Amino acid sequence: HGQIQKDAPWQALCAATGKSADDVSTYLRALLEPIASHDTDYYNEDAQLGGAINDAVTMAGRVASWPKVLQALTKELNIDLPRLLTASVVKL
Repeated sequence: HGQIQKDAPWQALCAATGKSADDVSTYLRALLEPIASHDTDYYNEDAQLGGAINDAVTMAGRVASWPKVLQALTKELNIDLPRLLTASVVKL
């Protein structure tokens, strides 16, 4: 939650969508809930534990990398972040 309040890309996303940092945190927690919502016995099977770890690492990578990708897009398209986030169409 603290990172969302500090980082410019997260702040721009909140501003563009009209959502608060709490809203974004709630959404991100909801994305992880299916991965972590099973009883502990579920993870005794190697395949389920490995799958949950893989899913969590994949999700964490996506969440961590998107601000950098957005900033790269803004440079490539020569557009500021708020405009990029609110544009209805972006021509690549």
